[in-house]
Amino acid sequence: MTVSLTSLRPLQRLALLALSLPLLLLTAPVLAAGKQDANLDKIKTLVTQKMPRAVINGVYTTPLPNLYEVVVNGSTVLYVDSKVNYLIQGEMIDVQHKQSLTEQRLTSLRKAAYSELPLDLAIREVRGTGARTLVVFSDPDCPFCHQLEQNLKPMTDVTIYTLLYPIPQLHPDAARKSDLIWCQPNRLAAWRNWMDNKALPEAAASCISPLARIAETGQRWGVDGTPAIVLPDGRIMPGAYPLAEIEKALSGQ
Repeated sequence: MTVSLTSLRPLQRLALLALSLPLLLLTAPVLAAGKQDANLDKIKTLVTQKMPRAVINGVYTTPLPNLYEVVVNGSTVLYVDSKVNYLIQGEMIDVQHKQSLTEQRLTSLRKAAYSELPLDLAIREVRGTGARTLVVFSDPDCPFCHQLEQNLKPMTDVTIYTLLYPIPQLHPDAARKSDLIWCQPNRLAAWRNWMDNKALPEAAASCISPLARIAETGQRWGVDGTPAIVLPDGRIMPGAYPLAEIEKALSGQ
């Protein structure tokens, strides 16, 4: 979809560009999509002028003439013409090779930012050597999250970091359950008892909730549903994947 910059406000993702929230900046360099172009600095200046609240992380050429890739706010990929009169929000697909060039860029950004994930706000479970890592955004009332937990049960030699990510539009009581589990002295035991047995702990003393910070992270990473598995190479696997597919993805395939 191509839109004039004057009509960006209604777009849900682009509305994030106007927010003054703390930004998760992905500072590692990424490869340009094409060869060097003298227009890149000019386009960056124009984008900065027309989107003053956005942080411009990079401008790159694309395989198409007069179309440029712009990375903003560390994790959003947009496309503009050389005069920045029009903007495209969506995926660029290489039909011949059946690859999403947009997803390739996002994966490289996520890989660079993997170490920035707030794992101190996660429920940590170490199995066996714990040598491998999985990060999972999970909603305690999401049926697919419960299914994923069952799929992961046989997995060994892994450290699983669960980030509580309730989606109130779908599960109105999920935030309360998330806070209740987080505030337990043994969070992992409380999480396992709920996901395995549907047994919630009794009310505990209040504590500082991590849900708002986790929600900001999830939004910047493009997590719009649960469960969402984040792999160390930056790929995201949305849904209750079978264990065999998760193992295959962890091995880099």
